[in-house]
Amino acid sequence: MKHPNDGIICFECTELIKPLWLYKIKIDELAQAPIHVVGYNLLTEHICKRCNKGLLGGELYFKDSTEHDRFVQVVSEALASKISKEIYCCGNCTGYTLEKHIYNVNQGEPYNLINEDRYGSFIASYLEDNDLPEHIIDMVSKLLVCQECGYGSPRYLYGDPKNYYRFDMWDKIYFEKEVEDFFGWDIIQFARKFEITISDYELEEFKELLKKQPMLGLTNESGKKLYDAIKQSFFSKEFVVLPNNKSLFRGRVRHQDEKPYLEHEFWSPPQGKATHGRYNTIGKSVLYCSDQKEVLAYELHPTNTQIIDIVSFEVNSELKLFDMDNAFEKFEGFIATPNSESNLLKQVYLFTNFIGSCCEEVGYDGVKYSGVGSVDLKYTNYALFENEKLRTILNIVGIVEQYRVKVTYENDRYREKSITEMLNLIK
Repeated sequence: MKHPNDGIICFECTELIKPLWLYKIKIDELAQAPIHVVGYNLLTEHICKRCNKGLLGGELYFKDSTEHDRFVQVVSEALASKISKEIYCCGNCTGYTLEKHIYNVNQGEPYNLINEDRYGSFIASYLEDNDLPEHIIDMVSKLLVCQECGYGSPRYLYGDPKNYYRFDMWDKIYFEKEVEDFFGWDIIQFARKFEITISDYELEEFKELLKKQPMLGLTNESGKKLYDAIKQSFFSKEFVVLPNNKSLFRGRVRHQDEKPYLEHEFWSPPQGKATHGRYNTIGKSVLYCSDQKEVLAYELHPTNTQIIDIVSFEVNSELKLFDMDNAFEKFEGFIATPNSESNLLKQVYLFTNFIGSCCEEVGYDGVKYSGVGSVDLKYTNYALFENEKLRTILNIVGIVEQYRVKVTYENDRYREKSITEMLNLIK
């Protein structure tokens, strides 16, 4: 049987069926997209030159590579238009500010205080995750447009309208929810639940005050509003209850040649002895625990020459906790700007110190927040305000366990990747 055209390519060989379906793009809506339908009861057989499949009546095909390539171009433009609407900002506008915040916070620290992988997506990875085939990823990347600054189009202020900049597949793009989380806009929404209004400007002003005079947070209008919102959340019973018989785990790090800690040494340091922590100012005693003992190594960061002593606490009466994740989710960017006049680590804790103080004052027993020490493990941390009441509610149970930790450092993700490695990431 004679083949009418040795250049026929079937529609399935474009690998675009799923992307078109996911983004709700109909073929008949694509202008200037050449495509043909195999007729019924034909004497001539149609065979795809790429997959050697014999086409049946009603199936779609292209007469040659020129038509195929034109169709792929039109679909890529349609997909890029849809995906561009999802791009809130990029590394040339607010995304750059976010990246700079993260870099400044992490610079000089023994481990990253903010996980840089939590924010933004490399275009190649994002397109692959959304089922775009490898052969169009570079093309679609170059067609994307940032909604904030217009990068990727003539609208971008710093480019030549006739020869404007385009995205590369290894550029990062950002989405609205993660930017809102990072810059603390959830704080505004939390206050609004209790009919308390805080503006972006007021939050920025409050941030500056905490950097310069952290003890005067309640003299600031935003500080007063946040205190009122936290107070109303407590009296509205929006707290999380830590139930009876709940097990909590606490660890302390020591060198191998040091004596193991005794049970009474697992309580938080005495007043005046505590170092600066996430929910305590210098000298303020707060008991930090986790709901899983396996995660303590990620929280305590021991070296290969150190041992973690771990003890288990059991709750024998309900504790009312402020749910930081539910109230604010992420707010790292709100506290991320460095200050040359103070230790960067302390500055990272200034906002949570203020929240912790407000929570204790209005009646909360502590704060519940998600652990971020491990990317792979999901766990919960607790900062419990230490007082005589707490020592009657928590009991140390079982024996002190010793954990030896082997620490390995994997820097592979931070080095420059070869072309081959990058291509393997999108296969």
